[in-house]
Amino acid sequence: VDAITEQHDGGETLGARGRLAPDGPLTSALTAAGARPATVLTTDLFYDPRKEAPAKWVADGAGVVAMEAPPVLAIAARRRGAGAVLLGVTDLLASGDRERMARDDLGPLGLALGEAGWAALAALAG
Repeated sequence: VDAITEQHDGGETLGARGRLAPDGPLTSALTAAGARPATVLTTDLFYDPRKEAPAKWVADGAGVVAMEAPPVLAIAARRRGAGAVLLGVTDLLASGDRERMARDDLGPLGLALGEAGWAALAALAG
């Protein structure tokens, strides 16, 4: 993922600001392992009360809202390390209502994420 951060008052969100890029080789390896690239938005208000915010996020290119991506990418950049994020979508909010993944599907999703991550790291290790 690449990540966009936004705080409702214009400050830093979780120690990051603006657009953060993932490591290219890690992202390529994750994509080869079955991940789909996405732009993730993180805001300091997960359920932001500003009615115009979701439309702005979509216009800025965000396809997913998550809290984890920007801190991981910000730390990797600050430490000059490789960083990428692999997420599983469990809730859909686009319709205006929250649609939650069935509880029985969460375990298989977690396993699929682990398998994709392992395959990507194994491919990079050669």
